[in-house]
Amino acid sequence: MALRSKLTALIHGAKAQLGLGDDDYRAILLHEAGVETSRDLDNDGFDAVMERLKALGFKPTVRPPAYGHRAGMATPAQVAYIRSLWKEYTEGVGDDRSLGKWLQRTVKVSDLRFVSFAAARKAITGLRAMVQKKAA
Repeated sequence: MALRSKLTALIHGAKAQLGLGDDDYRAILLHEAGVETSRDLDNDGFDAVMERLKALGFKPTVRPPAYGHRAGMATPAQVAYIRSLWKEYTEGVGDDRSLGKWLQRTVKVSDLRFVSFAAARKAITGLRAMVQKKAA
């Protein structure tokens, strides 16, 4: 069964990130999965190729969701700032899930996408204080 186009796009992104030439890329496909093109990969072959690409230094990136401009809700700049403050406070370990737990305790909202403009201001103030306290 052939892979979905998003998975083949991921492999091509890894190829670009690593700066692999066509010959090297095709050698990996052939050696790891026994195919000549990513369109012929099955799930097991995909996993094997991805493991090899990760061993070569590929680091997949995950973009946090963007919520856009919504009336009465936190602006995209506030959302980004809250995430950056959270990352700074947790020293890069915190993710949206742990941030959601903190938001639930602090501003009574379970997820960043539900934060209102006013609640975002409170969250930013609280996070700034936490970061400053931790730095001192």
